[in-house]
Amino acid sequence: IPALRAHTRDVEFTVLRHIDAGEWLWVLVGIKARSAATLEPMEFSGQLAIRFEGDKFAEAYNHFDFVSFAEQIGAMPPDTVLLCMSGEQLSL
Repeated sequence: IPALRAHTRDVEFTVLRHIDAGEWLWVLVGIKARSAATLEPMEFSGQLAIRFEGDKFAEAYNHFDFVSFAEQIGAMPPDTVLLCMSGEQLSL
């Protein structure tokens, strides 16, 4: 959360899909924001799978598209995944 907040402004989370399966909840979220550096709009997604015991989280498995996030804030080049899949290497 601190890294996300440091690099974004005007963050909005939207629940795109959700499935309630008893003690498990799966949620697909869309995140819209503006880059803190350029104020350009940015958008990426995430998924959460959460198991509840009563009203408390017992387990949570989260995945967010941080490659897309990093590309949009300028920390990684555009099309990073495609470049790496084609054999290119990212230099530090």
